[in-house]
Amino acid sequence: MTKQRQLVLSVVEGSNNHPTAKEVFELAKKHMPGITFATIYNNLNRLVDDGKILRIRIPDHPDHFDHTLKRHNHIVCDKCGKVKDVALSDYVAKISKEINIPLTGVEICLHYVCEDCLKKERKE
Repeated sequence: MTKQRQLVLSVVEGSNNHPTAKEVFELAKKHMPGITFATIYNNLNRLVDDGKILRIRIPDHPDHFDHTLKRHNHIVCDKCGKVKDVALSDYVAKISKEINIPLTGVEICLHYVCEDCLKKERKE
């Protein structure tokens, strides 16, 4: 694994907020000032392809990246795009049982307005 790819992986693994490519770039520049955004983006794509990280696609928001490979779902703030993990495995198992079909995968993204955005709205 190249130094650049290892750095990108380390940034995503060290993050607890599902970073975007831009956020990974900003953090990676602190450790490798000469790194380019194209290098970050290409390495994120390669890490996704290699199964080392997950890409979270959210309509009308940039992709986010996740180091948690275990199947799980997300909630996204409709105002700022913040992404958080949410456990829905019991619901997925229940649906699978109800329709009598074993589900092979599920991608659910719930929407909400985070506490930070609610506070901003109250001040305005």
